[in-house]
Amino acid sequence: MNCLYVESLAAAKRWGDAVSACDAASRAVKSRSLHRPLMGWKAACLAMLGKNVNAEMTKVKEHPPEAQVGARSAHTAVVVCAFV
Repeated sequence: MNCLYVESLAAAKRWGDAVSACDAASRAVKSRSLHRPLMGWKAACLAMLGKNVNAEMTKVKEHPPEAQVGARSAHTAVVVCAFV
C-alpha cells in the first residue's frame, strides 16, 4: 500500500510529498527487506527534485544485499533517464 501511495504521488509530480511518504513508510515498515521499493522510489523522487542522490545511496549499505541491488538499479535508471 505504501508503494502505491508513493507511486501515485510521483505520477502527480509531487516529488517532495513522495519523498516524505517514503521516509514515513520506512519508519513504519520494520522489515528492512521490504524497504527495497521505497528506497528506489525515494532515489527517483530525489533525483527529480534535483537533489544529490549519492548521499541517500550510501544509506543503502545498511540494508540486505537484495535491497541494495534494487535501490542501486533504480538509481541507475533515474540517472540514465536524466541524461536522455
